[in-house]
Amino acid sequence: MSKWISLLDAAIARALVVFERVWPLIKGAPHNRLAWLVVSAGVLVIAGPVWEPYVRALLSKYLELQIGPPTHPAWGGVLICVGLGYHLLAYRADGLRKELAEARVRDHDGPIVRSFQADFPEQKLRYILELLANDHSIFSHDQMFLDDLMRRLLSSDFHLLDTKLSDQANEFKKGISALCRFLGREFFVPVAATTANRVCLRPDWNSSRSGMSMPTSAEEAMYSEKSDELVVKIRSTTEQYLRMIRLAHERVL
Repeated sequence: MSKWISLLDAAIARALVVFERVWPLIKGAPHNRLAWLVVSAGVLVIAGPVWEPYVRALLSKYLELQIGPPTHPAWGGVLICVGLGYHLLAYRADGLRKELAEARVRDHDGPIVRSFQADFPEQKLRYILELLANDHSIFSHDQMFLDDLMRRLLSSDFHLLDTKLSDQANEFKKGISALCRFLGREFFVPVAATTANRVCLRPDWNSSRSGMSMPTSAEEAMYSEKSDELVVKIRSTTEQYLRMIRLAHERVL
């Protein structure tokens, strides 16, 4: 009896080792598990002449059970073919579903990104941001360009189905929104300006734009802090935009 128990324990241990190696390969889709079960049943049927006599003997000796004649091994081959065939068909069906889903995403997201690129060209956006970073000023029509860009991103029409692209677009939305809020909060028309179509970063804190009123050293220090903050926001916004466009080319364009 102890010999049979030892053999059973060894068989269970071996089966567990095999299961731990095979399970990661089949745990994904339900059809993988079903195909694996059918193929496993086929293997057991083919190997029936090896293990069935021992099982029949054990059942007869300890449980007094008599089972019918074993299944012909050929049926095991049939089960294996059915399981593999089903797996191949299901795998191909999954592939087709994935291709159709990707095509739908491209057909939806591609025109949205192309329209955005046409209305807000990269060259113009980078020119505005570079001038803003270097001169700490922006013309009203350029500020309106940034505001329109932000509104486009925030509109319900700019809804992307591709998850990764949508996440990157959301990062760009946050960056351009923060920059536009900064412009509205910290940029003003200089006192000595001859036209109101250009605003500058805290002109009252900048000695070259404050007119007759000279800023204090504390105000100049605060201007330096604001200009550094502006440059960081511009750099971050530019990088977020470029990452979004590059990702769009990889996934939907």
